[in-house]
Amino acid sequence: MMGSRLRVLDLPFSRTIIFDRTIALISAASDNKAAVVVEDPTTVAYLVGVFEQQWAQAQVVDWVAMAAGSVEPAAHEQVGRLLARGLTQRAIATRMGLSERTVAAHIARLRESYDAETLFQLGWQMRGARDV
Repeated sequence: MMGSRLRVLDLPFSRTIIFDRTIALISAASDNKAAVVVEDPTTVAYLVGVFEQQWAQAQVVDWVAMAAGSVEPAAHEQVGRLLARGLTQRAIATRMGLSERTVAAHIARLRESYDAETLFQLGWQMRGARDV
């Protein structure tokens, strides 16, 4: 796995392999024992777009936290990560199964703890803390 990048997304997915954005292999059975070769450029482009969208939504695997035994970040940290990805409060609330008021409260706590007046400052401060 050296040189590979892993991300985790809490959504169901189907197995797909895409070669050079021109050919895709997709599962043709629910047990994944059969595959279909897709060569239609429009269909392959669609599959690439779906992958890229899900890749952008997925969380980077934090190997240091996993080694320390703290795999699941605190709710406010998850809110901060999703904010950094550009999600709105409503989108974060939906994704995490929280109310928008709860997400707003997490953001307020994050702003207090990082001494940030704006969301931009919060993102900047959180980025700096992560890079340390």
